[in-house]
Amino acid sequence: CWADAHTHINVDDEPLRAGAHVTLGPIEAPAWLAPFEPVGATGLVSSVITVPDAKATHGAFAKATESTNFTDSSFATNWPAMKSAGLVRGAYHFFHADVDPTQQATFFLSTVGALEQGDLLVLDLETTNSQSQATILAHAETFMAAVKSQSGVTPILYTSPAFLSSFGTLGQYPLWVANYGVTCPNVPSAWTTYTFWQSTGNGSLSALSAAVDLDTFNGTLSDLTTFANGTWQGGDAGASDA
Repeated sequence: CWADAHTHINVDDEPLRAGAHVTLGPIEAPAWLAPFEPVGATGLVSSVITVPDAKATHGAFAKATESTNFTDSSFATNWPAMKSAGLVRGAYHFFHADVDPTQQATFFLSTVGALEQGDLLVLDLETTNSQSQATILAHAETFMAAVKSQSGVTPILYTSPAFLSSFGTLGQYPLWVANYGVTCPNVPSAWTTYTFWQSTGNGSLSALSAAVDLDTFNGTLSDLTTFANGTWQGGDAGASDA
């Protein structure tokens, strides 16, 4: 894997205080991940992207929506707070495979509201909702196409390697892969590489009582900025192989 990758933490159900300084404690992660001191945005932030050697926070993701009828109560606080903190910011939608995908895309984008260059959008694909693989894939492909068409932003796909046996045309979108207990993630054949890798669900931050998910961005800080800007209006959103 990549020795210069950048750390990205998922924080579930715990608020980060405005300007709070947190340090990375014991984690199940590669040995090269060093301690850092990120600065959190207000409210519940689902993920923070940091550069270990720079000891600074450079980005964050927050949950926005689920299905067509749930909006995260902290999103309205998180979204502008991340921007005010100077972070690369992203919003994600938790997908329900048994609900109309175009309606989900419209609901997601209407909740997020006006976008600015560099904003990231993510589909969280991890539940079957008792649907067949063919239905899940078709609905996910429709959602991603709708988000890209309606927003002009190329969305990211979050999933695990074995969630589907075939990811079809989803391979055209940047991959955020969840793969625990390995030294390098298993990348499904639809992709040649990953953009983000969620490597553990048992990380810790001294400012939080709950365990956190730990992720890494596949590239340098410059790559992260280029990637975020490249998701816009047909830009090259894929992570490089080098």
